[in-house]
Amino acid sequence: MTAEKKIAQKRLTLLQVAERIRNVSEACRRHSISRSQFYEYKRAFQERGFDGLMDRPPIPKTFPTETPCDMKEKIIVRSLEHPAWGPLRLSDVLRLEGISVSPGTVRNIWIKENIETRYKRFASTGGGKERPGPLI
Repeated sequence: MTAEKKIAQKRLTLLQVAERIRNVSEACRRHSISRSQFYEYKRAFQERGFDGLMDRPPIPKTFPTETPCDMKEKIIVRSLEHPAWGPLRLSDVLRLEGISVSPGTVRNIWIKENIETRYKRFASTGGGKERPGPLI
């Protein structure tokens, strides 16, 4: 039996104990969980059966607000063309070109692409056409 099934079986046992003794509070005390958690397990079991008691990943499988690939490419290309620019300046320049993206999104894309510092952006372009500013 896998770990997920053991957890689901423990939750099912909790539901059975509560039904047998007809006291949700006592069953929750015996299993050291809150009543609100008990009712979440109960609802999940009623809706999906035993599979509803198994742990599911907390994040959705799709990300509807994810930045489109073509926009990411434009951000990366522009970042490598001007490696000394920060996310705010890059965001402002892209906005003038009709691409509305926040500085935070630019920064997150840089982190995912491992070009979050200007030195990494300079290194990935082979020097770039701008020189980095002072190290202060």
